[in-house]
Amino acid sequence: MSFLTRVADAARSPFSLLGSVRTATKRAGGTVQNHGGSPGKRLGIKKFSDQQVIPGNIIVRQRGTLFHPGQHVKMGRDHTIYATAPGFVRFYKEKWMRGTRRFVGVVLERGEVLPRDEPDRGPSDPLSHRSKNKHYNPATAAHSCPVIHPLSIPDTMADTKVVLSTTPLRPSEIPSEEAIIAAGRELIESTDTWKSGKTYFTNVKTLQRPAAPPVGNWHCRVSEHSPDQITFEQLWDKMAHDKAPNEREFVPILDKATKVKELSPTAQIWTLYYKFPFPVTNRVFTVLQVVHEESDTDSPAGLIVSIPIDLSEHKELQKYEEKGERAYYVSVERVKQLENGNVEWRMATSSDIGGLVPKFAQEMSMPKSIAEDVPHFFDWYKKLPKPSKTDS
Repeated sequence: MSFLTRVADAARSPFSLLGSVRTATKRAGGTVQNHGGSPGKRLGIKKFSDQQVIPGNIIVRQRGTLFHPGQHVKMGRDHTIYATAPGFVRFYKEKWMRGTRRFVGVVLERGEVLPRDEPDRGPSDPLSHRSKNKHYNPATAAHSCPVIHPLSIPDTMADTKVVLSTTPLRPSEIPSEEAIIAAGRELIESTDTWKSGKTYFTNVKTLQRPAAPPVGNWHCRVSEHSPDQITFEQLWDKMAHDKAPNEREFVPILDKATKVKELSPTAQIWTLYYKFPFPVTNRVFTVLQVVHEESDTDSPAGLIVSIPIDLSEHKELQKYEEKGERAYYVSVERVKQLENGNVEWRMATSSDIGGLVPKFAQEMSMPKSIAEDVPHFFDWYKKLPKPSKTDS
């Protein structure tokens, strides 16, 4: 190539005078941060076959359904399988479509096998002696088995994590009133150790306890009131008698409160219909409310424990429920007179409103939501007619 030709090419491309230029074809590597070192998730089998468990014991932690829940166990949202009755762990397989599935369950007697032969032995019921009857005859069961009141269940189910959770109980699974109150008392007394949160409306303090499966996050509010504002007897009267109808009067989104069944003078099943603002759909909460006035304390105090109930197996009771998204909550309320003469109103609750509402959105709104009940209550209470001195 002549010199003049190269000069002419240089006018079009200045690099042509130097010959061809090779460009990089290798991408630059990036830096790595937080590589490895993440904590383990502690997954796996926690209770092995034939090990004894009590209600609330975690049997398997897993991601996905490697094991499916069988008899007397339930599965949480993170696929954790835990016991709902005292007994012994059993792992077994059952045919499923063209293959098999692995299950884990709990049996009431050591040596019992799963799956259970129900046509011969009858259903496994931890609340009745039928599970011990090796020759169960459904035709004579109504005459041979004693009728057990749903609240006369042994205290083996008094474990706090089982009773006080958002997992609904069937009427046949309801523990005794003593067990429910004992669990509620233990939980409400532990709230002093919970993490402090914001203070709303000057005197309503909030606290929080993180989730511990199978129980979700717990939120608590505490307020103190002088005798000029309300006395213990006045506040306890509104809480202990017709609590659900009274709440309907001062909770703005509570539209209906219907009594489903009265199990005893201090234990009643209520269904509550909440109308939430758009875009959240309406919710239906069905709960058992147990009321107890403390008699063995120096200062007057009272407890109200509410636990979620599942009425799907009782069509005659389910007709009382409104149509809407099923939601669940558990709560413990305590009204107590303090040494200084003031009244403390303390409430702890955990809820799951279900639907498409993200869990983090529910948790963020809970502290203020439960705190608002206090000023709403006193706004309503001030409007009530005051009893005359002759009536008192």
